[in-house]
Amino acid sequence: MVGLTEDEVRGSALWQHMKKVLLQVVQQQPSSALDAIIPSSFVVQTGSAVPPHATTIYADHRPRVFNTVPADALENLRWASSFGKVLAPPKPRRKPAEEDEEAPPEDEDEDEEVLPAEVSDVVGEQAIFNSVGEGLQQEEAFRLVVGMKQLVKMEPLATARFWGKIFGACADYYIVETKIDPERLPEEEDDDGATEDEEEEGVPIETVADVLYSYGAKRRVDTGVEPAGSGLNEWVYYAALTTDPTSWVRLPDVTPNQVIAARHICRGFTGDLESSVDTHPHFPGKEKNYLRAQIARISCACRVAPRDMYTTEGAVPEEEDEDGNLLPPPETVKAYTTLPPLNPQEVPDEEDGEAIEPVKSWFYGYRDDELLQGKYWVHIAPTLLKTGRTVATESEEQQEDVEVDHSERIHPFLCEVSRDNPLTYASHSRSQLPAWSFRKAFYNESSKTFTYVARSGIWPGAFTYAVTELGEPGSRYQSVYIGTGLKNLQGRNYAPRLPPRCLVEYPETELVLQRDGTADDELEYAPPPPKPEAFEEEEDEEA
Repeated sequence: MVGLTEDEVRGSALWQHMKKVLLQVVQQQPSSALDAIIPSSFVVQTGSAVPPHATTIYADHRPRVFNTVPADALENLRWASSFGKVLAPPKPRRKPAEEDEEAPPEDEDEDEEVLPAEVSDVVGEQAIFNSVGEGLQQEEAFRLVVGMKQLVKMEPLATARFWGKIFGACADYYIVETKIDPERLPEEEDDDGATEDEEEEGVPIETVADVLYSYGAKRRVDTGVEPAGSGLNEWVYYAALTTDPTSWVRLPDVTPNQVIAARHICRGFTGDLESSVDTHPHFPGKEKNYLRAQIARISCACRVAPRDMYTTEGAVPEEEDEDGNLLPPPETVKAYTTLPPLNPQEVPDEEDGEAIEPVKSWFYGYRDDELLQGKYWVHIAPTLLKTGRTVATESEEQQEDVEVDHSERIHPFLCEVSRDNPLTYASHSRSQLPAWSFRKAFYNESSKTFTYVARSGIWPGAFTYAVTELGEPGSRYQSVYIGTGLKNLQGRNYAPRLPPRCLVEYPETELVLQRDGTADDELEYAPPPPKPEAFEEEEDEEA
């Protein structure tokens, strides 16, 4: 080529492409090398002998554009930016001037991070779950811990625990269970000067869909929302997307109507907390409210612990027979108006045999594999009533007819999980399956540490592990939920409730029908047309 040196020609892209094409032809050794040059060029360029675009000229020689940027590159960049800010080293402390009298102590550990709240060891907990085949991977758990540390720095929290992970169609949620620290709460400002217009800004606008949802719906008794710090709202929950665990959103408190509505629908999550929940029956709220309602249902049903870890008072009424002997505790009790206390078990003296006998399994660390049985696991969360609350309201207790028991019957507090309703599958060989299953992690024979896990069949994805030390009282336990947030339908297809009946039409029997008038009838009864004004003025002038 004119004006090009030999080195420039050999270094060009066309020369390199022709070298690869000739090498392809030499390796394949076709019968007609000249006819194989064009297909070999396509193989080198696109990876296929077929041209990328078919045209009337048989082949489109335009280069194919390859998308080298991953689809989730923007999300990864956003997460990396937030993650880098969280892991940024703290600013160096200002060195005190010579005239400063007080100076920080030299033995103070500046590298140690002091968190304002207690954060659970998520990495260690998930490592125990991994030993039984469940839980998050180590890398994901580490990312979550960094996000939780950022959460306790930004919010006035006292404790933070990883509750679980809920899968969504577009994104997944991390859920953290927290306790509010009253000492870190900001002071409330007085809003007495707010006008009525400002107060009405948050009132939702009634739409046609809301009116249709309300028509024919059964009116529920307003039992009142449980106050913050008690019942279903005892804990405060935060949610974050798995793509960026450093950005958290506080979930609102749950209401009884939301819990009742969540029981009647079966809807998966989308990954958008502000998305609407368009279901029948109507759910009063957005996806963040629906997520909070499902968290409340799962927590009440799946928060378990080994037996004798806790004690309570007044959960079961003590009844005596005619001879004064105590009767066995009943299987069901009346719904509580006040939740019984949950007290940790006190360690008895080793020489006190009478005190050890009732809690023998717990005292010796469940050495006989008792935790493989359902009767050695108990519910430590209150039962969720049909009214969407954990305690009965006063209106349910103050009934006119005292002889009839109108209140709901539930299992007593700290009830064994073996009493839960079994699973029933119509096509299964067994008529009933236990609601919980248990297994044990493998350890060598010389190990004194054992790990057990309880798995819920009613809420797939709910697990609780218990780590015991041989000869040591009690155990260490932790719960987690990793699933879709939906209840097990037990082989049945979900069928939503039928819509309400159609509106009743106006009765036609009382209608009196009349014949419509014709044009001639209208002209017959029409008034005469008025006289023109100009004609009247001319007559007056002539007169």
